[in-house]
Amino acid sequence: MARNFGLLLLGEMAGQVVAFLVTAHLARALGPGGFGIWTFAVSVIVYLTIVVDAGTEAWGMREVSTRPARLRPAVAGVVGLRLALAGLAAAAVVALAAAGAFGPERGWVLAFGAVSLLGFALNPAWALRGIEVAAPVAAANLLQRLVFAGLAVALVGAPGDVRYVTLWQGTADLVAAALCLAALAPHGLPRRAAFRLARAWAVLRRSWPMGASRVLRGAMSTAGVVVLAYTWPDAVVGEFGAALRLALGLLLVSSIFGLVVLPATARACRRGGPEEAKVVAATFHLLGTLLAPLCVGLAVLAEPVLALVFGSGYAAAALPLRILMATVVVMGLSDNLRRVLQARHRQGLGLRAVGAGTVVGLAVTGPVVWFGSAAGAAAAMLAGESVLMILAAVAVRRTGPSGALAASLARPALAAAVMAAGVLLLRHLSLAVSVPAGAAIYAAMLLLWRRRLLADLHRLEGGGSPPAGRAGEVLGPAGERLPPTTQQEATR
Repeated sequence: MARNFGLLLLGEMAGQVVAFLVTAHLARALGPGGFGIWTFAVSVIVYLTIVVDAGTEAWGMREVSTRPARLRPAVAGVVGLRLALAGLAAAAVVALAAAGAFGPERGWVLAFGAVSLLGFALNPAWALRGIEVAAPVAAANLLQRLVFAGLAVALVGAPGDVRYVTLWQGTADLVAAALCLAALAPHGLPRRAAFRLARAWAVLRRSWPMGASRVLRGAMSTAGVVVLAYTWPDAVVGEFGAALRLALGLLLVSSIFGLVVLPATARACRRGGPEEAKVVAATFHLLGTLLAPLCVGLAVLAEPVLALVFGSGYAAAALPLRILMATVVVMGLSDNLRRVLQARHRQGLGLRAVGAGTVVGLAVTGPVVWFGSAAGAAAAMLAGESVLMILAAVAVRRTGPSGALAASLARPALAAAVMAAGVLLLRHLSLAVSVPAGAAIYAAMLLLWRRRLLADLHRLEGGGSPPAGRAGEVLGPAGERLPPTTQQEATR
């Protein structure tokens, strides 16, 4: 687990460096107005990818991690379903753009963004994660950023170039999908005859609760951007987009962590018992250890970071960014809570929690954004996500061991608070001084608790191992001793 997470995190960190550089280039080349148009289009396209996914990523990883023999049919069903949904979504976007529903510039950007839907549908990165082959996924993520960066730097130099930015993104997405398909080929790609409508429909019947959760949840952030776009100038959308891009970069850390630990969590939940509670507690402790310093540090240093990445024209994004840092922490926790529910095959409860959070988020989005501008959009997201996190935590407690969530998060929170105090004392200095100082303070705090961290890492590494019995004995998923004939079959 640690190796896979390390590979994915290193690839994502390198990709995020490239993404920050290209985002900074786009922010300066397009200006706040053009950057706002791009932010609007990207928000809509990303939301449509959630629709196209339809819960297949979580469902597919769960299937191939627990039953590797189902890799080929799972790939055929997931890719077939995604292609069908991507075709429908792309057709709808192009039709609306042609009808002038988005305006001339936004229409072009959205229409070209449909290429990204195709790239997403074809990408089997979820399958590689499910069989715990992380290196190609990390390489594909980095390659996508590098290709997009090269195209953006070469072809985007003025506000008028905004309409083509999503086309270059879609091209990079197709390149990444091709690399992942090539990496999956040695493990088994389905034949053309395996892509049947019945198989895709069967996948949709099983994955839709997970997909509905993501569709509902994504509506909260997308609604904020859409309301901003139709009630405030494009420059305000650009300011919110700058804050949102930084927040999403940190949220990827949580997403990668969750995808890496999902196989171990699923196996631990399948076995049940005291080990399930320990694995659940370990996931939250490690997640808090990763997220806390990043979110707290960025909230404290919001102004200089925005000026460094996007330029002085985005100073007004500091307050929305601080609110979004709290939102990222809440989203990371609620994501992991819902993954526990998915591992327990109780995704219906997660869907109810997401539905309630979405209702709250959408109810406050309109009036809060109308009066509060970009900060209001961030506050509306935080309100909806907080409701979701609380309800998901209640559902986890009711369906099984919760792993003492508050105790698991206490140490990361304390370490981040000490780090924030140190950084505040140095905030008048440059980032070259304050950031390394904050990192050193946090690292020193972690050294005090290194035994707990190492124990949690080892626990997740062994989360999917079969229970240990006497020498040569294989136990069942609940720890029971298997009959002799089954013992022989299991050891073959």
